[in-house]
Amino acid sequence: AQLNGTANPRGASTTAWFRYATTSPGTCNDSFGTRAPASGGSALGSGVVNVFYSQNIGGLTPATTYYYCAIASNSSGTAFGAVMSSTTPSPPEAGTTAATNITGFAAELNGVGDPNGAATTAWFRYDTTNPGTCDDAFGTRAPLSGGSPLGAGTTSVGYTRSVNGLSPGTTYYFCAIMQNVEGIAFGAVLSFATPTPQYTLDYFAGTNGSISGASPQTVNHGSSGTAVTAVPDVGYHFVQWSDTATANPRTDSTVTGNISVTASFANDAPTIAVVGD
Repeated sequence: AQLNGTANPRGASTTAWFRYATTSPGTCNDSFGTRAPASGGSALGSGVVNVFYSQNIGGLTPATTYYYCAIASNSSGTAFGAVMSSTTPSPPEAGTTAATNITGFAAELNGVGDPNGAATTAWFRYDTTNPGTCDDAFGTRAPLSGGSPLGAGTTSVGYTRSVNGLSPGTTYYFCAIMQNVEGIAFGAVLSFATPTPQYTLDYFAGTNGSISGASPQTVNHGSSGTAVTAVPDVGYHFVQWSDTATANPRTDSTVTGNISVTASFANDAPTIAVVGD
């Protein structure tokens, strides 16, 4: 913060400084709180008009009221200004809200935050291991850099981030994070579970054959089905499946989507060609 004051040297070489504290001294004196600067001060000269002076101070606590006053001294004595007060800005306030649009491979992370008057950027962290409390080091950052601008207002602003490449049937832990010049804020750690997709395996027989084995089959993502066999009628033989696979029996493994295939068959009889004389 910058403390500001004025003093009139009234013809004598004058030095000025400030005192500040988190407790009001009632009236200004040169013993309460902290002196700024710690020694010396601003040289105001020896004129006969008011002279403005200021002092920057750091290391203050956010959202705290400070009391301060201007002090000036020369060979004729020391003068004390009125005690003023000012409250330091607050860091942003972060909140994590429930994830939405959850699939086996993606989800939408949601958060809400109050910038508390300073330009604020927000992001998320997520992982398959619970960090206990939110921090900006665990798991994966979303996005990898930057974030959602929340503005510099004093009311809550919602924000979202879609994450992809998740693993089905897995619990994820995530939290909202936001930061501005006043500090960084962390939301609570929440969790969501991605569902395990299920797929249908359909096996059909074309003309002149049949299917032996279970059809349709329902399998979880990444799992395997059971064997099915394309059985040709008498006088026919199996050629291939409609996806060009030729395995027979056929077992689909590490399934990642629905499968629907038809077996084709051909006549065993030789092909006769008529050749002219």
